[in-house]
Amino acid sequence: MISRMNNQKPIHQIIVRVALRNSQGRLLVLQKSDSSDRAGAWEFAGGHMEEGESLDQAAIREVLEETGIKVKKKKLKYMSSNWYTFKNQQRFGVLFVCDTAYDKVILSSEHKEFDWIDSSNSDNIRFADIYQSYFKKLFIKEGDNSRTDVDNSTVSAKLKVYTDGGSRGNPGPSATGYVLINEDEEVIDEGGEYIGITTNNQAEYQAVKLALKRAREYPAVKELDFFIDSLLVVNQMNGVFKIRNKDLWPIHEAIKKLASEFDRVSFTHVKREFNKLADAKVNQALDDYSHANR
Repeated sequence: MISRMNNQKPIHQIIVRVALRNSQGRLLVLQKSDSSDRAGAWEFAGGHMEEGESLDQAAIREVLEETGIKVKKKKLKYMSSNWYTFKNQQRFGVLFVCDTAYDKVILSSEHKEFDWIDSSNSDNIRFADIYQSYFKKLFIKEGDNSRTDVDNSTVSAKLKVYTDGGSRGNPGPSATGYVLINEDEEVIDEGGEYIGITTNNQAEYQAVKLALKRAREYPAVKELDFFIDSLLVVNQMNGVFKIRNKDLWPIHEAIKKLASEFDRVSFTHVKREFNKLADAKVNQALDDYSHANR
């Protein structure tokens, strides 16, 4: 078991899990040790994300700590996320799937047993409630964890929308990111794009605009609740702050026009650690642009 990186503190509200899948399509599950407060329960490898980590960094570290298996970032595939309650505390869980050629497992002291399972032998294993929905998603199509296109008619009327925008240099190369989540706390859509040389504030606004345009493509959607880590954008969209930078006026007006096409749109400020999914899309877009122009 490796030590915590630089003695960083865990972010208790965000839990990252990884469903490791071997060449036979079986998933690795771990049984909690007898000293745990959930003794005997089974789970995927994973745990608390630490300060300064990205979601994929946390996933890679936790898998290595708990199983001894090294996974590569490019092998991690986002599967699902949702809010849940544990000991009266709200937590945000993120699930990745990762194919691995390694079957050898070296357990940490947190677990006492492991098993590789599929839909045929998962009924005999006691899982926490939070994992039941994960298993339904993972076993819908045996051996295939790819996301399918969303049927517009099944999208809920109300969506949560996480957006983020970033500039490497401010001004500098910039990108946007968004994630659309339905009422079952499932990600139904996500994306981002490189938008050229601009500022952080412009990128943050462009992300909101992009998400609104994407949400408009789902006719069933009537209400949107935005969660953004830019206090400036939230307060300006809510009319709390005046827009003193004239360069932001056009995009602000464009967003108001798009928002008027829905029955209700709200804007709420969240801390950066609760906006990791959208932040990841921003960095992905910037990295893709950087690699393509080397």
